Amino acid sequence: MLIASGLTAAFVVAGLSAWRLLKAPVDAMARRTMRVGVLVAAVLAPLQAVVGDFHGLNTLEHQPAKIAAMEAIWHTEKGVPLVLFAIPNEKTRSNDYAIELPYGASLILRHDPRAELKGLDAFGADVPPVAPVFFAFRLMVGLGVSMIAVSWFTAWVTRRGAVAPRWLLWTLAGFTFSAGRPPSRDGSSPRSGASPGSCRGCCERARRWARYRARSSARASPATCSPTRPCSSPTWSC
Repeated sequence: MLIASGLTAAFVVAGLSAWRLLKAPVDAMARRTMRVGVLVAAVLAPLQAVVGDFHGLNTLEHQPAKIAAMEAIWHTEKGVPLVLFAIPNEKTRSNDYAIELPYGASLILRHDPRAELKGLDAFGADVPPVAPVFFAFRLMVGLGVSMIAVSWFTAWVTRRGAVAPRWLLWTLAGFTFSAGRPPSRDGSSPRSGASPGSCRGCCERARRWARYRARSSARASPATCSPTRPCSSPTWSC
């Protein structure tokens, strides 16, 4: 999160400075602050992508159902392709109009092109809705790649004090708040257990809690009730 915070601040500084330059092109201070923001973003954006890959490996270990939904992996198999684009079809449990990179998912997630990955069929009925997670993750990756491209290109264009063209200033201004959501392999904020992909674990914890409450209510008696320990009935009898 520290890297993501720095990346957010860098794009805010660069974007607001670019907006200022659109209104006052001769503002030397705005040119310097934009340059600083762009250079910081050019360093932190790819670093955040690397950190995101480590988050992905962690999520694969602890929340494999989330990864299966993010990558639209329906069936457990080896040498799983990376789905670049598709329309997940939950009725047929397949991907329509898929554009795939052979062995890509296994290579990225296991660092082995022939490795086996669990599909959604391995988790029974406790699986997240695939389409929202699938498309949200690709939107996040697209923003991450765009941040790297924009920061690197702007750093190159503005080298030696060169003035950025107006279209590039508009682009930077549009990216002012693009880093508010840091790019990572996790489908939500890093290591969040409440994201859609962790549905299986959440459902299991909810069932355990319900069973615990049922047993506790069955053992409760009016004599043990108090304002800090209420009875199972809405109307207290003590």
